[in-house]
Amino acid sequence: MPPSPHGDSALLVGPASDWSDVEAIVRGLGYRPWLAGGSDDLTALTLRLGLCVVDLRHHRDALRTVRAVRARQPHAVLVGIADPQRPATTVEAVRAGVFDVLSRPVIAHELEAVIANAREQAGLTAQVPRDDTPPASFGIVGASPVMRTVMDLAQ
Repeated sequence: MPPSPHGDSALLVGPASDWSDVEAIVRGLGYRPWLAGGSDDLTALTLRLGLCVVDLRHHRDALRTVRAVRARQPHAVLVGIADPQRPATTVEAVRAGVFDVLSRPVIAHELEAVIANAREQAGLTAQVPRDDTPPASFGIVGASPVMRTVMDLAQ
């Protein structure tokens, strides 16, 4: 199987019994799937991930996983799978770094669309020119990370 142009591997995090359909979809997209039971089983993070699909059913562990993947593999597309009856879980997952959340059962064309959208957004972000001029200080003195955030918001 040829490697995916976006990274060779896809990490599927959650109970192994739930991944047969998603694993087939991911293989069809050219990724090599790796299964992990939860945040304690993330040895695959040493691989070059193009995709990570996280089952959000186990809320706290799933969010830990999302943060770990986002920190170690910032260019990987993170997708969550959630129950539509739990919108708070979806919101928290997006805040933790998931690009989008799909409902169960995962449908192939929806997963493909999410991955394509994430890749397109990443490409557009990379094209935005960076402004290296220092921000205006507004007469405020402070260099802590919190103050930099405040200054960025004020600007």
